Amino acid sequence: MSHNAMHCRTSYEVLLMEYAAGSLDLAQRLIVSAHLTMSPEARRHVRDCESIGAALMEKSCEPVAMSEGSLDSVMRRLETCDNHQQHAQQRRRPFPEDALIPTCIEEYIICTPGKSLHWRTIYPGMDSFALPLACRRSNAHVFRFSPGAGTPRHRHGGLELTLILDGAFADENDIYKQGSLIVMDTDSAAHKPKACDTNGCVCITVFSGNLRMENPLARLFSSFFRF
Repeated sequence: MSHNAMHCRTSYEVLLMEYAAGSLDLAQRLIVSAHLTMSPEARRHVRDCESIGAALMEKSCEPVAMSEGSLDSVMRRLETCDNHQQHAQQRRRPFPEDALIPTCIEEYIICTPGKSLHWRTIYPGMDSFALPLACRRSNAHVFRFSPGAGTPRHRHGGLELTLILDGAFADENDIYKQGSLIVMDTDSAAHKPKACDTNGCVCITVFSGNLRMENPLARLFSSFFRF
């Protein structure tokens, strides 16, 4: 199974192009960044997109003279970024110790002093907690599925990105293993994913719209994701 498993190849490639162009929101950008750390093929695709973008800019943009002190300003910013990363590594992790959070996402978590995040059971065999990110367009959640557990059958009211951090899950279309990024949107068919690994599945999902449950009894589940 490729690390680039997805439902729609075109949507996936467009997503990587938008990442290279810097047009994704914070939550979407972070989940794609985490995917890139797990997929050499995806990194090559993004590098190709960046090379094309750089070539287009070189042809269409006139060079501009740099102001005096520009290099010093850039170096100061780089030093600030290094200090931020060191501080992020030293601070207390606000989420459960058994939560698998990629470092590139962990650094953007909004920590509330004295408050920790906890797993919350939202469906039989399914635990979750929301990642507190400064993002208005999308929500991000971490999910932990017991072996064989899954979500009710549903459709999507917006873009949904799911990155498999550990284990695997399957739906009507395929089996998705560690490192896979699944892209779903309003045009995607309804599906009912469930953990198919003997150890279950852990994933992070970014929503930019509400879930649409096919079973009326599952409305309480969908209400968990309204924002």
